[in-house]
Amino acid sequence: MTSKCDVCRTEEAKYTCPRCFTKSCSLKCCKAHKVEKKCNGKRHQTGFVDIKDFDETVLKSDYHFLHNIVRESDGASRDLRAKKRRKVRGRVLEFKKKCEERGVDIRIMPAGMEKRQINTSHYDRKRDRIMWHIDWIFEAALDGELRICSKYVDENSTLKEAIESNVSGGSSSRQKKWPGKAASTQYRLKEYVSGAYTILMRKQACTRNGDPVYIKIEPSSRLCDVLKGKRVVEFPEFLVILGMDTSIYQLDEEKEEEGEAKDTEE
Repeated sequence: MTSKCDVCRTEEAKYTCPRCFTKSCSLKCCKAHKVEKKCNGKRHQTGFVDIKDFDETVLKSDYHFLHNIVRESDGASRDLRAKKRRKVRGRVLEFKKKCEERGVDIRIMPAGMEKRQINTSHYDRKRDRIMWHIDWIFEAALDGELRICSKYVDENSTLKEAIESNVSGGSSSRQKKWPGKAASTQYRLKEYVSGAYTILMRKQACTRNGDPVYIKIEPSSRLCDVLKGKRVVEFPEFLVILGMDTSIYQLDEEKEEEGEAKDTEE
């Protein structure tokens, strides 16, 4: 048995609104019911459907509804990841620019490389300073070579100040977070407490036979002055040896000659 149109009540109904279930006979009546009932004509996808009214059409509608949710969720995740990548890329470019302004030949490795992942070096806008990630290699530590990383070292700090934060336990954040580990590190570095050590920085270029070349650095030098004019891959690495004997290391001859010339002039 056919029913009459719920709008004009004269013609036989041909269509049923999927949202409010109003029956209409034509496009004119369909538009009229949308204005009258403020209906958008779209099925209420989260509305309750009785089991007796659940058919293939409702099943397809539910499937497409869930599919759209998954698609929008994936799209939002991709947008978030892309936004994060742009933000990180912007910070890296800013850091690289500030290094070049200070005369540092900084080299950034591709994403995914280990040094790229662990590097915390960045440019601090508020303080207008570069905060460096530094790797220290203490060859004469107890129980063998010890490698320590210092995070967020101010470029205006001297190397002596940065080393003493590891040797004497000046890094309070490390002590608070890992007190046992900090105490163990200080014990292994107790031979360096006297301050009788030499700092060497490895050059990126090696000799013809592949041996590493080092530059002797004064502990009282500021980090920004040390890195000026040098090539740095991600972050600087310093070798700290006990005493002043550097005969077993291949030193940069040009730097040595410059140092001897300055001593002669004085």
